[in-house]
This record gives sequence, structure tokens and C-alpha cells, in this order.
Amino acid sequence: MRVSTLPLLLAVALPAALAAQARVVGVARDSLTDRPFAGATVQLVPAATPWATGRTVTADAGGRFDIPDVAPGRYLLGFVHRRLDSLDMEPPTRTLDVTARSGELVADLALPSARTIARSLCGTRRDGTGVLLGRVLDADRNQAVAAGSVFVRWAEIRIDAGGVHTVRQSVLAKVGEGSRYAVCGVPTDVPVLVQAAGRVPPDTTATSGEVELAFAPATPLLHRDLLVRAARPDRGSTAASAGGAPGAGTARLTGRVIRPDGRPASGARVVVRDMRAADSSAVSSADGTFRLEALPGGTYAVEVVAVGFTPARAAVDLLPGRAAALDLVLGAPVGALRPISVYARTPGAASEFAHRRRQSVGRYVSAEDIERRGARTYAEALRTVPELRVTGQSPRGRPEIRGRGLCTPAFYLNGMPILDSASDLDDLMPITQVAGIEVFDGPAERPLQHDHGPCATVLVWTKGARR
Repeated sequence: MRVSTLPLLLAVALPAALAAQARVVGVARDSLTDRPFAGATVQLVPAATPWATGRTVTADAGGRFDIPDVAPGRYLLGFVHRRLDSLDMEPPTRTLDVTARSGELVADLALPSARTIARSLCGTRRDGTGVLLGRVLDADRNQAVAAGSVFVRWAEIRIDAGGVHTVRQSVLAKVGEGSRYAVCGVPTDVPVLVQAAGRVPPDTTATSGEVELAFAPATPLLHRDLLVRAARPDRGSTAASAGGAPGAGTARLTGRVIRPDGRPASGARVVVRDMRAADSSAVSSADGTFRLEALPGGTYAVEVVAVGFTPARAAVDLLPGRAAALDLVLGAPVGALRPISVYARTPGAASEFAHRRRQSVGRYVSAEDIERRGARTYAEALRTVPELRVTGQSPRGRPEIRGRGLCTPAFYLNGMPILDSASDLDDLMPITQVAGIEVFDGPAERPLQHDHGPCATVLVWTKGARR
């Protein structure tokens, strides 16, 4: 979807004294983050001939700009900044009148409020929800992806007559024009887990890591670009799936681990999650510093663990050939407990997925099956399932997955129905992130909550999802 262009809020305060030449000064500020637009290009052009050469200055690190010796007349004042492109906002302008008397015109420039942008994108929402938006970019080329999706999930506490329950929710949003995405209805009072996928040349699925994001207090909008990268197979591998092989890169990550009291933390383990790289962890030195080399690009979650402290997490963007810096502050100290032994069933043994598999109801394709077959697409993973047919080509040139008699199956991702073409599954969620697939031939086999006509039903479960 294309994010609506929003007007620029422009506050102009006219002084009491005016002279022959005026000076236009102000601050360009991002109202979404309450930070200045450092390096913004501020432009002042004649309103009657906006195509003519005007005055251009660059805002300093504090977003301040100064345009001296402005002759009397009517002008258009505005600014451009890379963040405007990320938000899909066209360079905004406002009319500014300069009189024949000297003086200083204060023109502070700012974006609309987060609430205004959220309302324009998603309309009026219930309290406690907001909008997550940004772009999905190819980390290796720093370019927009051709197609893709953003998957957001979180947990909610629900209280009803049956007691207190943890309910897992998720939202899937497609990447639209300009590689932009917008996810409405995201809770603003709890952290959410976010992962992106996209198509990069040459028609390869690329993913980001799953990162934890949180909205600022009382701010119903969170802007976050996500970098994706296609995993590189080992040399000589004959069955290189899109995500299984460790790979190296040229990105670097440096930083410090700090205790809650501000002192450096030595011996803490720093791990970059979901990276699938040979060297994605390090131990902080005596002064708390750490360094990781030869990392692949992308957006990833970084976690630091130290004995006696609550783990800390952060998201980092890595670009090839560049170094990213990240300071990690450990959480509150925790007390040491005496060792205890806990006996329980294997996690997930009582899940619906495992239960139905034990009962031999339907067909099942596990993550191990997908890896063993070297499948890089859903069509390759499901080609040998008797209840399904892989035939023809979709409008995008991909194989179509059909049921018996070439009917159209019903597809579900983590329990959510997929309303678009099943051929888009590879864009919605890469096969490397799949923990298991269930296939049911008809109403007699499938779970009642997934009753959907006479054709086959396909349930796709991702890694970490509750089944």
C-alpha cells in the first residue's frame, strides 16, 4: 500500500521590526521521534516560479538552518530528507511572505504528529493499538525488494470465565509500492516480534532476523526499516536451501556491555540471533567491549547474557562493508538460587500438531523433511504429498499448488487464513522459517476450526509459533 502524503506543519512567528533584507531561520524537527532532521536540505524558492533557482541551505546536526539576505517577496519554503522517502512523504512546502522591512522570520518545520499519521493510515483505532510502518530493503544492495511481507506477533493476557489465558496474536502485511509496509492494529503497550521477508535478485527469498520492537509511551506510530538478506550456501553444497547454510559477510559489529550501575561488564556473552553465520557470538573483554567480524548484512536481534543479571536485547542493522556500534545495558541483577531438578514432558509434545501426527490423521512435512529434500519453495516441499498437485504456472511464473481435481486448497499460516494466492506463500513466509506443514484431504480429516469447503486444507506453522 502507499502511505498517504501528509501536510507539513509550519509555524511562522513574525517579529515586530522588519528591514530591507530578511533572514529566515528555524529548526527542522522530526515530531515522530522528537529528534532534529540533521543534514536536511532546506529550500526557499519564489512562489511564482518554483522551478527557478532559489536558495538552498543544509541544516546542521541540531536541525537548525539560516537563510540570510532574503529579498522581499512570496516564497515556498520546505525541506527534503531521506526520512521523508522512508515515510513515503513528498517534499512538503509552505508559503512564506517576506516584507520590505528587515527582520528575522522564524520558521520551524516539523512533521505531523504520530497520532495524525496513524489516523490517516488506519483510521480511528481502539485504544492501545498503533501503526508499525517502514520499508523492507535488500541489505546487500541497499535497494527496495521486489515483493515481500512483514510478520508481526505478540502475546496478550485474556481473562474470562475460564480463567487467565495467554493468547498469541499475529498480523501479516504485504510489502507495497516502494517496498513500504504498514501494519495496523499493533499493540502499543507490549513488545512485539517482527520479521521481514522479500524477493531479491535473482528471484531469491531473503529474510531478516526476528527482532523485538516496542512503541514509545503514548505514541501510536513506530517507524522501522528492515534489512533482509538471502542466505548463502556452503561451497560444494548440492542441496542448498535458502536458509540453512552458515555464511560470512563483510559487516562488523562493535560495542560495549554495561552493568546497570554504569560499570563495564566483562565475560558477558553477546549473540546475534537468526544469523546462521559461523561466527555470530562473542564474549566481552575486561572493559566490556566486544567485536564481531565477517557478519552478513540484515536486521537482527542481539542478545547479551551475563551471570547474575537479566538478559538484554536490542535490534541492529548491519550493512556490508560497514561497522555498526551497539551498547548493551544489562537488566536488573537477579539473585542466585539453589539448584533444583524439574521433570516435565518434552515441550510441544501435547501440541495439536504432535497429537494429530501421532494419530496419523492427515499428511505431515516437518522442518527436517524440508531440509532433507533441499526444498527452497513450498511447491518443492509439497510436491510429493499425494493429496496435492503442483501444476502449471501462476501469473508471476511460479508453480501452482492444487488439490485433487485441481481444486484450490485453503491455506493457513499459524492459524490465520491466507486470502491471497497460495503462489505468494514464498513471499509471505520463507520455507526456511517453517517448522511443519499439515495437509488434510477433506472435511473428514481436518480440524473443525479449519473447515473450509471440500478441497484440501494446508496448515503452515512457523518456528516458534504455538501449534
